[in-house]
Amino acid sequence: MKIHNKKKFLFLTACLLCTLVIFWFALIQAEKKYSKKTSESILSDDENKAVSSEDIEAVTKEGTLTLYGKKYDYFDVMESYLLIGTDASGTNTSESERYHSGMADFLLLVILNKTENTYGFLQLNRDTITEVALLQEDGSANASADIQLCTAHWYGGSDSAGSKNTVTSVSAMLGNLPIDGYYALNMEEISVLNHAIGGVTVTLEDDFSEMDKAMQKGKTIRLSDSQAFHYVHDRYQVGDETNISRMNRQKNYMKAFMAKAMQKTKKEPAFANKLYKQLIEVADTDITGRQVSTIMKYISEGTGMGIHTFEGTSKIGKALGDGEEHAEFYINKESMIDIMTKLYKLQERKD
Repeated sequence: MKIHNKKKFLFLTACLLCTLVIFWFALIQAEKKYSKKTSESILSDDENKAVSSEDIEAVTKEGTLTLYGKKYDYFDVMESYLLIGTDASGTNTSESERYHSGMADFLLLVILNKTENTYGFLQLNRDTITEVALLQEDGSANASADIQLCTAHWYGGSDSAGSKNTVTSVSAMLGNLPIDGYYALNMEEISVLNHAIGGVTVTLEDDFSEMDKAMQKGKTIRLSDSQAFHYVHDRYQVGDETNISRMNRQKNYMKAFMAKAMQKTKKEPAFANKLYKQLIEVADTDITGRQVSTIMKYISEGTGMGIHTFEGTSKIGKALGDGEEHAEFYINKESMIDIMTKLYKLQERKD
């Protein structure tokens, strides 16, 4: 082979090798990008469709709920806290009775989505029929019954045991949802909360003149501390006297309260912690003051998902088993799944 042709051959061979190396490198990079994109977006094609077990393994699962026999996974970092408002009217001090604590009249789940920086609230009806553990004096439970959710605190035997029993009942009712903490307060302390933010303004859709002559239907007033208690607590001699109507009032008050509380938190970051310390002697909780401040700060800076309530059927019945008739609320299955899916971004499993 002539020298000229030999050089030309070597040059073409080198070019070919370089081209193959570049092509191989580009192919490897493209494959990496495709694999990463696939793992990140495996659930984004159609979030409303059920996902398979293989799909679930490809992403980081944070938890699983079991609702009506079906499993639902969620993939965002979530925190849930239960707020409990108790009523001393449920207390029974008779030694022959097994229940010695107040009813849980107000039940609110605070839900934080740490992944998307959002928050929401789930208001629970105290009359919801669900499985409740019947605690003994030593705190053990050897029986349960499908009765009103509010009685979980009633059967607790003490404030602390009652609160924990309520947390257990709510968790089980919501598919074994992890609950990160609880804060229980007697409804009478609403006056302290109201005072701390300078009262809230509401339009009265029901008449409270039996309790306070200034609280007449149709009036728009800034609630005094005593009026705030009547507004969120009283049921008898108010409107149709139902718990659902009272829940609507509690929701209205909560919206106005949270708006003012967030304003104060932005101006005074230690506001929530100060209020926590003020009420520590009368509250029952496993949440620290630092946690309360963190939660309030998170809510003040996050995007709200609203206050949700399950739809369902109300009736008068004898589920409690004491021979008396009481209000009973039965959650609509589709409503629970729909709301829990929105709040926790659930994905139904398809095994």
